[in-house]
Amino acid sequence: IIENLSPRNGEFVNLPVAIKADIKSTKGLNKIEVYFNRRLVTGFNYYGNYYNYQYYLSENLQSQNLIEIKAEDKLGNKASASIIVFH
Repeated sequence: IIENLSPRNGEFVNLPVAIKADIKSTKGLNKIEVYFNRRLVTGFNYYGNYYNYQYYLSENLQSQNLIEIKAEDKLGNKASASIIVFH
């Protein structure tokens, strides 16, 4: 489950963009990835049931930008959340 994603969908942002989310799994997390405009900007393995994710994005902003967070648990179950932000 990916909750409390920030910034909010439709929000206007400036650099750096603080991306935050609470990522949970009762089965245990395995992998977390963050995409900016469909390009992987960070990905890592994490072993635990809860992760408070924070990342400061300093990529060039377009007028409209897609931020996606993807998570996978130890059993291969996947969850994702996405937002569009404006500059």
